[in-house]
Amino acid sequence: MFAEIRDFLSERAVTHAQVTMPRMQHGPLPWGQSEETSGGFLLEWGCHALDYTRFMTGLEVAQVQAFRSQPEGREQTLSDSVNFRFSNGGTMHLLFVTLQAQDVRAPGRRVVPLFSFAFVGGWVVVYMEGGKIWPYEINGEHIRTEEFDPWAGHDRVFIEAVRSGDAGAVPNDYDDGLETVGPILAAIESTREGGKTIDVAPPV
Repeated sequence: MFAEIRDFLSERAVTHAQVTMPRMQHGPLPWGQSEETSGGFLLEWGCHALDYTRFMTGLEVAQVQAFRSQPEGREQTLSDSVNFRFSNGGTMHLLFVTLQAQDVRAPGRRVVPLFSFAFVGGWVVVYMEGGKIWPYEINGEHIRTEEFDPWAGHDRVFIEAVRSGDAGAVPNDYDDGLETVGPILAAIESTREGGKTIDVAPPV
């Protein structure tokens, strides 16, 4: 499905991308969201969000500015708000919000799209329901819903590449991965410097 959206957007001028994830996290902080053990949720899920966005839009990040809400004494970040400027002049906003709500669940599909893409002439939105159900729409029209687990799929491809010694099926290499990790690390640095705008080196 992501490849299908990429093909659709490749023929259009993307002006804005947005990733929005409100989370209900309550109770002990999972190790994958702890800054001490994993670098925090912005590093962990921010890399997924930006990687998929880069894949679907074909755009690279040129500048980053980010802010964070983490009251003193709280181990968990309550919100991360990241602004990116793409090399084509387009923009992106990444928003992670922790609601700290117990026994609260959004009924049905997410109340907001996980991924949104604006282009000259319209809008694409992608929802994530329960982690494995993915409906998407173009200009308000439901295109289709697909059931799949992208992370399990990545794991299978990687395991087979190691087993066979053939990395041909791996969708991106180490250098490409740096183009995702670099802007996210810049976002984390920006939060530490009061929202300073940081330039990101273009891909080599």
